[in-house]
Amino acid sequence: MAGEHVDMLISEMAGKLSDDQLRDCLAAVFKRICEDKVDTKAVIRGTMENAWYDMDCLMYYEDDDSLKVPDITGLLRDAFCFVPAMVHADLVEEAAEFCTCIADGLGEMCADGKCGPYKEFFAKQRESLLGCIEKRDYTSWFDYRSPSATLISRFSMVGAMITIIGTGHVFNLAEPVSFIVKNTWPDAVLVELDMGRYNTLMSKQEGSESDKEPEMSSIYRQTAKYQERMSKENGATVGGEFLAAINTGKLVGAEIVPIDTDAMKVLNDMWDEMSAKERLRYKLSGISDSIGGNKKIKKAQNNFAMDEEAYIEGMRRKYPTLVKKLIDERNASMADQINQASKRFENMVVVVGDAHVEGLCRLIEDPVIRKIRLADLMDKERMDKVRDMVWKGEETR
Repeated sequence: MAGEHVDMLISEMAGKLSDDQLRDCLAAVFKRICEDKVDTKAVIRGTMENAWYDMDCLMYYEDDDSLKVPDITGLLRDAFCFVPAMVHADLVEEAAEFCTCIADGLGEMCADGKCGPYKEFFAKQRESLLGCIEKRDYTSWFDYRSPSATLISRFSMVGAMITIIGTGHVFNLAEPVSFIVKNTWPDAVLVELDMGRYNTLMSKQEGSESDKEPEMSSIYRQTAKYQERMSKENGATVGGEFLAAINTGKLVGAEIVPIDTDAMKVLNDMWDEMSAKERLRYKLSGISDSIGGNKKIKKAQNNFAMDEEAYIEGMRRKYPTLVKKLIDERNASMADQINQASKRFENMVVVVGDAHVEGLCRLIEDPVIRKIRLADLMDKERMDKVRDMVWKGEETR
């Protein structure tokens, strides 16, 4: 049975079964794999042939005419991506036997003289795998991106934990948010949406949105249009990170909980309570934001990441009502929702705007909180460390 077929089966089962039921099903599947004595050499050769088939894309010559062989580690490990899940289905000896078979298959590929420029690559992969076998490590050599392998996170996560993801609503963050949710296997996903915005987002996705434009106050309409324009500049859609969290949460069987207060009411109340001077500052800032566009947003994000406390306090001096209504009061309301949810769920993922993260952490009663910030999501090197942390089920990186 090919690795992708096992993955398809696991994707179907994972959201419908309890951990114990899933273990039993996996054990049955993997025992069948072991009984069938999968021809690892044939799978390896097939992987190699697939890479050669795409060699116009994968291989090239440099100025000195030296052949560059593509790194097909991902392709090779994808083919056997179910092996780590065997370990977590309590089939350790079977996984060990399978790893040995793979190492033998790699050795045969090196010896038969038909693997061309791949010989050195297969030799290195075999050496790496043998090192893992010697340490009785039957998981780390394989691909962590597959549904099979992500079961490690589900079975190894210990104790109650809240993972808070700080996002930026106008950036394209769907992939990293989805990765974190999928590999955390939460009982619940809590999102910074009120029920109205949640229903609108789901209706858009399902194509059942009403043609009639919803009633909005002028301040709400202005904010929504600005977010939509900035999202387009960043190749994103408004609420894309929330939609990714919701869809992935449903895929792994998590309950979805909108935790925000009515956004239009909050903005209307903010405007009503603002002094004339603060309103003027707010309007001038809106004009400046429209002119500065994406460049100004990224500058503000960098300033916030460098000294978050100073940034918020600067905002508080200029826009005291805005910070009180949009941050302080909403933090209190959302923290109450999170605290209530923690009585029902042990493992939760909370997806909110990055400016809410520290304020929420001060108000949440749960002692174990894992924070993933917008700066982590936006930087590839930092996000790689986050992936490793999430993959291993650790609290910090």
